[in-house]
Amino acid sequence: MPGVDSRDCDPLPDTISPKDLSGLLEDIGATPASLKRDAAALREWVNAEPHLPNLTSDLDEWLEIFLVVSKNSMERAKERLDKYFSSRTALAEWFVVPPPPLDRFILEDTDYLQGGYVPRLLPGGYCLYIEKAVIPAGGSWAEYDLRLHYQRALLHTEGMFGRCKKIRGVVFIFDQKNINMSVATTLVSDLGVFRKWMSCVQDAMPTSVKAIHVINSTAPSLTRMMLNTVTPLMKAKIAQRIIIHDNLKSLHEHIPPEYLPEEYGGTHKTTMEEMGTVLGNFILSEREWFASRAWMKTNESLRRVKKSSDFGIEGSFRKLEVD
Repeated sequence: MPGVDSRDCDPLPDTISPKDLSGLLEDIGATPASLKRDAAALREWVNAEPHLPNLTSDLDEWLEIFLVVSKNSMERAKERLDKYFSSRTALAEWFVVPPPPLDRFILEDTDYLQGGYVPRLLPGGYCLYIEKAVIPAGGSWAEYDLRLHYQRALLHTEGMFGRCKKIRGVVFIFDQKNINMSVATTLVSDLGVFRKWMSCVQDAMPTSVKAIHVINSTAPSLTRMMLNTVTPLMKAKIAQRIIIHDNLKSLHEHIPPEYLPEEYGGTHKTTMEEMGTVLGNFILSEREWFASRAWMKTNESLRRVKKSSDFGIEGSFRKLEVD
């Protein structure tokens, strides 16, 4: 496996501007002082719950992210935080970098799905994540381990937002150019894995989905089949944020070209391959950091109110409803 790049491998070095941060806090009815106060109160609530881990004050800035994504609602922040710890219990192996030799898939995943963050934040303070399928040289999509892809996706989400980066949310672009029947079949072959990952992203992680843009659909029927399969596992409000574009001009009406790589009609000099490599290097370079958070779990035997879980254990996740 190639070594981790020794250069700075932060996939999103940009930070939200003071103006955008001020606008974000104003929109949710918060101030820096109120976030600090409420984060301390949220920590006290966590520490009073017997099934949750004990938190120290050095994690208050991280707790502020949960308040921001919950639009400054203490009750919603409590619910999301509980689900975060529950997901770490149910999917513990997803939150750590796999040991050798499996860790090579953190980088080799880009042989099948290239994905990464554009290093520059969008107007308003949103980050942009782009992903596209590729046809592996000498490989087969039938051999692709989808679980490892979702583990990589969860690791970079955890790594990005566990670092207390305040943003408004994430904008996704999914490039369908290389989607054929083999690729589509693989991507929808294990809905159980997708369901677990989706539940973590939309219910537990301290981030929110602003929009999902689908571009370069060369086989519209396959794109529609895939969307019809996975959207019932999304919250309705997220499914409603999916936009299918007929051309790049339509995409540019939502995302200015200066924030897009050249292959999408943009002027940003980064490439999909570079973004994917940086992201893989970031995950591998933070191996010890991920391992250091292994204690952030629930003790379900001490939970006062038992609820059914999407992960097959007692927990607090809601059952996903299929439309």
